[in-house]
Amino acid sequence: MTDARKTFLIAGLALVLLVPIIAGAGSGSDGSALFAKMKCTKCHDPKVKKTGPALQTIAAAYKTPDNLVRYFQGKSEPIVEPARAKTMKPRRRKLARLKAEEQEALAAFILGFKK
Repeated sequence: MTDARKTFLIAGLALVLLVPIIAGAGSGSDGSALFAKMKCTKCHDPKVKKTGPALQTIAAAYKTPDNLVRYFQGKSEPIVEPARAKTMKPRRRKLARLKAEEQEALAAFILGFKK
């Protein structure tokens, strides 16, 4: 195999491996990063109730990504602590404006804490 061919194959392999990484870098589809960026950590902890319920509690109540995404979109009523839902209203408006893929990624992240 010639040096030029080796270089071409290595460059092609690198491109195949890097394109998915580069494409996903700015997509906002990382639920963990989105959770932090939206400052959800101020009120929610994975295991401990803070101002808001623990992620384990949320995950147990909503059970599926669709249920949680519907809540983000304002298409369903809150299941966890419905009496305190008013405190979440400003955040819910921001959640509703996220792209569908971001809502799904955030839901998947939260549901990852299901016991």
